[in-house]
Amino acid sequence: MTRPALGEVVCVRSPRARRISISVRASGAVRLSYPPGISERRALAFLDEKTPWVVRTRERLAA
Repeated sequence: MTRPALGEVVCVRSPRARRISISVRASGAVRLSYPPGISERRALAFLDEKTPWVVRTRERLAA
């Protein structure tokens, strides 16, 4: 899935997940994991809310 400010984001509904989590790899890849009880729309709203954090984290990892 592509988000305007972030580019490609891998979204994974994980039965092991207990909360929504965002991970940013050193390569800049973003992964959004969420539990089955959360809708994809809610998970993406969380990602949109945390976009500034993702951008800062990418910059920090690139340095």
